[in-house]
Amino acid sequence: MKPKSERDCPFCQTDHLGTSKALPLLPVPWPQINGRGGRKKHIATAGFFYPNPNCAYFGVTDERVHALVGDGLHGKTEPIQDYYCQACYMKSTARRHTVLYRLKTPSSVVEKILWL
Repeated sequence: MKPKSERDCPFCQTDHLGTSKALPLLPVPWPQINGRGGRKKHIATAGFFYPNPNCAYFGVTDERVHALVGDGLHGKTEPIQDYYCQACYMKSTARRHTVLYRLKTPSSVVEKILWL
């Protein structure tokens, strides 16, 4: 068998002194667990991750691996994207853990103030 990555190769798992390196385990890509059926993703979720440390896909921002899908929009003055984690069944917004989270002022006003 030919290893496809350094995680598969026993030689790459050990350094030159013979001791093994502990590589962080990545979760199994969600499409392999869930299957390929159903509606295809139309909203790009690359660069986003669900901020739940108990989720298996916590910190994974690769769109091909994580279980995030777009879940509509909310907001009165401007649309704010919502995301849904199919692995832990929780919902989050694109503004979570940013300066604009729970802000009622339009982001254009905040941008002008920060530029001044």
